[in-house]
Amino acid sequence: CMLQQAFLLYTVLNVLKQAEAMQRSPYRRFDFGELLRETLFSTFVSSLTAMLPDLLEPADHPNHRGFFHSKTVLGLALLGLDKAQRLPPEQRLLATTSLSGYLSHLAADSQTPKGLRWI
Repeated sequence: CMLQQAFLLYTVLNVLKQAEAMQRSPYRRFDFGELLRETLFSTFVSSLTAMLPDLLEPADHPNHRGFFHSKTVLGLALLGLDKAQRLPPEQRLLATTSLSGYLSHLAADSQTPKGLRWI
């Protein structure tokens, strides 16, 4: 289900990116191949980074959530997402995809009874 959400999110983001590029240049055509490549890449990378918090802090006991499952890291990742918008397109795609995968894990964990710690 998290993989499906990531796939849908990046499909929408890539379509919006293509639409924005078409507005800037009326001669640019919609490139379905580019959209597919970027969507598959984004899905793969975000799926890997969504697992990162549990790789850093394995769920081997009920209170496994530490720093990498905290609101502090959530804030840092959101700040990184904002800073990533200033990167060149290829780097921006990798950075936003990676951070979005990590953020999706924290968002899902925040909805559990244990929630997220502050630090």
